[in-house]
Parts: sequence; structure tokens; C-alpha cells
Amino acid sequence: MGYFPPYDNEDGIAVTITPWHRCSIGYELIGGGGGTLASNAWPVAAKAIYVPILVPRRITAVKMFTLNGATASGNQDVGIYDSQGNRLVSIGATAQAGISAMQVHDTTDLIMEAGRYYMGLANSGTTGTYLSCTSQLAQVLGGYGVLNQASAGTLPSTATFATCSSAYLPMFGLTARTLT
Repeated sequence: MGYFPPYDNEDGIAVTITPWHRCSIGYELIGGGGGTLASNAWPVAAKAIYVPILVPRRITAVKMFTLNGATASGNQDVGIYDSQGNRLVSIGATAQAGISAMQVHDTTDLIMEAGRYYMGLANSGTTGTYLSCTSQLAQVLGGYGVLNQASAGTLPSTATFATCSSAYLPMFGLTARTLT
């Protein structure tokens, strides 16, 4: 798989945020015995997965990415939502491309003030794979604040957050730069 830039810059502010970053649900979910990452198929066609993040300081999100697994298939959409479920930015329906590789997406630069947000990822099919963890119970992921939405082949302008219904946590995220 690809190389990740350092999580933090010299000021300790996140420049790459994934579900396993301390600004999200945390490394403990995997590193603490919660499972291992592997290439796993998307759990349900047209499902969206929303992962909470807490931005500690004003940043500008400039790119989003996914870590594709052994099979690239279908269209994906990656985006950022505010805490109320309003989409702030997304890439739109984009073919999943690249086997066992990081797929980087340019987005409109998004200034994010300190606060709670959600990163969202949707895939139109079930044969595309992502580097992901599937050993967590859906209730555990739900307890960490992960939410789902059915019928979201692309990310909607307003999310309809629902209880986490699958034990599937993909590796995806955003890269940002800090603002002073």
C-alpha cells in the first residue's frame, strides 16, 4: 500500500486524518487488539459510512484519499460533512481505480474551523475492495460514533445518519494544511 505523510506537522496539528488518527476514533481500535487491516469487499451496495473526526484547530482540507484493495470496482464518493449532516465537500461519483494503491482526489479547498465533522465514503457496488478492518462488531463501531446510510451510491447533500449496521471500517481520509 501507499506511504502516509506524517500525521502531524511541527505544531502538532493534524495534516493527514484517517479513522485511526487521534482526531478520529483512534489507533486503539486496531492497535489495541481490535483487528487487522486487509483487503475486504465493500459490505453493501450504495452504502455510505460516516466516521467522526474532531478538528482541534482551523485547517484547510485540500485532498481526500482512499486505500483501494485487491479489486477496484464501481464508483466511489468521498466527502466531509458538518456535525448536522450537511455535506461541505465531496468528489462526486468517481471510478474506483488502482489495485492495492492509494487513490488521491482533489477537492475544493475546505476551511474547517475547530469542531466535530464526519468523513464519508460510499461505493456503488460490492465487489470493490478497500484496506479495511472487519473484525469489529457493528455495535463497537457505533459506540465510537461511526454511522451508516443506506441508498447512498454517491454522498447526498444532507446525510441521513443511521446506526452503524456493519462491522466494516475502511481506510480513507483527508489531508490538510494549517491556517494561522
